Amino acid sequence: MLHARILLVQGQNAASLRSEEESARKRAAAALKNQEAEKAAVERRAEEGRWISDEVQAPRSDVILARRESALSAIVLRYPGLVDNPSVYGEFADRAWRATFQRNHALSESEALEKVLEMLHARILLVQGQNAASLRAEEESARKRAAAALEKVKSDRIAAKLRADEESQAITDEQRWLNLPLERLKAQKEDAEWRAGAAKRKVAAAKREAARKVKVEADQQAYAEWCRKNKPKQLHITDWDKAERNAEMWMRFMGFVDARQTGAGADGGIDVVATGAAAQVKREGYDIGRPALQGFKGAAWEYEVHLFFSSSGYTKQAVDFANSVKMELYVVGPYGEVTGGNQAALDRLERVTEPVWATP
Repeated sequence: MLHARILLVQGQNAASLRSEEESARKRAAAALKNQEAEKAAVERRAEEGRWISDEVQAPRSDVILARRESALSAIVLRYPGLVDNPSVYGEFADRAWRATFQRNHALSESEALEKVLEMLHARILLVQGQNAASLRAEEESARKRAAAALEKVKSDRIAAKLRADEESQAITDEQRWLNLPLERLKAQKEDAEWRAGAAKRKVAAAKREAARKVKVEADQQAYAEWCRKNKPKQLHITDWDKAERNAEMWMRFMGFVDARQTGAGADGGIDVVATGAAAQVKREGYDIGRPALQGFKGAAWEYEVHLFFSSSGYTKQAVDFANSVKMELYVVGPYGEVTGGNQAALDRLERVTEPVWATP
């Protein structure tokens, strides 16, 4: 039911819209028909006016002058503001009076005046329309001439700019060709200066290299003298105290300048300590195994560098463990001489005895 109701309402609305559209079309057609009728009447009256203008003008008289004045006065009163100077239509008014009476001699004065006013009104509208059309044509022509002049000015400006750009480009190209030899001379001069500077730089580099070699030789001699003065002296190791003292001296020689013994019974597996480093000293008659190294690593976990000194050698398992944890293994001879037991220890001894010299 709701669907039927909606369709019914929509159908009524559509019918109402169609009715309104039909009514609007009829009104538009009626208005267009009225406009066409008015246009035809104006054209008919204008045609009558043209026919009257071809009539032969009769001699004037007082009656004709009076009728002219009455017609002109009446047209001004009936259509105020239609024309500024009605006297220019005087001759046309005379011809209209004659034509009116020639067509119908039975017309009264007032009826003839109405006919004359209709023809005079049509003539005025025709003349004003022609004048307006002429003015519009003149205005349109003036606008076209102004637009053409403006377009010509624009085209002249564009052409002038193009000529100026071409002249400027030509001048630029000429200057570039004129400056080319100067640029070549400048480049040659810079190249000569660079070559001269390169020779000077080569001499200076040779001087620096000679000075560096002299400094290296002096540093090597100075370090050799330092090693002779600071290398630990031989110490016949006969007990634990001498073994730990020997490890302390060698640690100082290796760069741990604040190395010191921890003291008997208080080391907990650590015999010599320094800033960031710890060492354990073993004086056994057999090779040190992996468990001893693991115990030292656990006791000295808070130190960064771990050094192990032994009067005997190390087992293969001990060396492998030391390499895996970057522990340095040293072998101590009977008179305190120290040699490396693994690669980490050998590297440190090499850095101490054969230092890398910094180049200037």
